Amino acid sequence: MMRSIVLCQVLAIGLGAFGQMDTIWVPYGPGFEFREGIYRSFGEFRLNAPSARLEELTDRQGLRIDPRGDDAWHLPDSLGRPTPVPDRTVWGFCSNNVVYLNTATGFHRICMMGALSHLLYTQVIRDWDPSFYGTGMRTYTMEAQGMLAMASGAFLPFSAAGMDQALADDPELLAEFRALGKRARNEPGTLFAFLRRYNQRHDLLFPRY
Repeated sequence: MMRSIVLCQVLAIGLGAFGQMDTIWVPYGPGFEFREGIYRSFGEFRLNAPSARLEELTDRQGLRIDPRGDDAWHLPDSLGRPTPVPDRTVWGFCSNNVVYLNTATGFHRICMMGALSHLLYTQVIRDWDPSFYGTGMRTYTMEAQGMLAMASGAFLPFSAAGMDQALADDPELLAEFRALGKRARNEPGTLFAFLRRYNQRHDLLFPRY
C-alpha cells in the first residue's frame, strides 16, 4: 500500500495541475469508472485524466471513427482542422469503461486490471527460413500475453523473466518466486498465481474527482 501511495504522489507532483494536497486516492475495484477518452501518456491514464475526447477523433475528412478500427487517427487543431495523430504519441484510450493499450501491433484491451495488469495482444514474429521464397525471411503474427506494471508503466512479457521484473518491489514474493524450479516458474498457473497475489498485496490507486 505504501509503495502505491508514493507512486501516486510522484504522479501528482509531476503533472502539476493534479498535484493538490487534497487529492483523494481510491483503490480500483468493482464499480470504478474510467473517464472515457484518449491518453497521450501513462501519466494521464494513472490520473484517470484523458487529454482528448473520443468524440473528437475523426478520419482525414473529419468524419468520426471507431478508435478500435484501422483508420488513421486525426484530432482537431486550434482551428478545428483534422490533424494526424502519430501512433507513438498515444499511450491508449478508454471506451465503455474498457482501457486499451497501444502496442506495436495496435490497441489491445487490458483484460485483468490491477497493480500488475494482464492483457492479450498480437505479436509480430520474424523467422529466418532458408526454404522460404525470396529473402528467406518469414513474417507471421501470433497471440501473446503481456503485463503492465502500474508502479513503473513497464510493459513486460508474461513469462518467468517478466514476472521476475514485476516482483522487484516486493522482496518477499520475489524470493518465493525465485525459490521455484525453472520449469515451475514458467508455468501459466504459477504466473497467474503470483500475479493475483501481487495484486492482493498492492492496491491500484486512482484519484477521485
